[in-house]
Amino acid sequence: MLAVPNFAVGVILLFLFAVKLQWLPSRYEPGTTYSQFKSLFLPSLTLALPLAATYQRLLRTDLIGTLQEDFVHMARAKGMPPRHIMTRHALRPSMFSMITVFGINTGALLGGTLVIEQIFSVPGIGSEAVKSIVRDDFPTVLAIVLIIVTAFVVMNMLVDLLYTFLDPRVRS
Repeated sequence: MLAVPNFAVGVILLFLFAVKLQWLPSRYEPGTTYSQFKSLFLPSLTLALPLAATYQRLLRTDLIGTLQEDFVHMARAKGMPPRHIMTRHALRPSMFSMITVFGINTGALLGGTLVIEQIFSVPGIGSEAVKSIVRDDFPTVLAIVLIIVTAFVVMNMLVDLLYTFLDPRVRS
């Protein structure tokens, strides 16, 4: 999943679940909450699958390194349960690189929605951006870019705040 681009995943999922199996709709269907959920499931899965593979691999690598640290060996020697060691001692320090990548991937995720909204005919900010570019509506394009940039900056700020929560040494 790491090497497959979002639009290819979207086309494959669309073909498999909407055309072949006919479990989910191929286009966005406004209406009840259930129909909206069904309509947005494939686009959400398309955006989430490649990122989930990235996060899983990164967290696994960091956890392998963290579980070899002295403080984890000390917790094992004290007889702490493995679940407690994993959640209290190993997971927290291993989250730093994953959170950093999450902040960086926010921009890619926002950019990926432009293509995914077109594939699944979802009315959203990406579809509006494409329509505005086609009609040469530059004020709307600039407003959309401003919204996306603001979301990216806010996300990076939240990542920095999350660092202070995970590691009190970062606060100073």
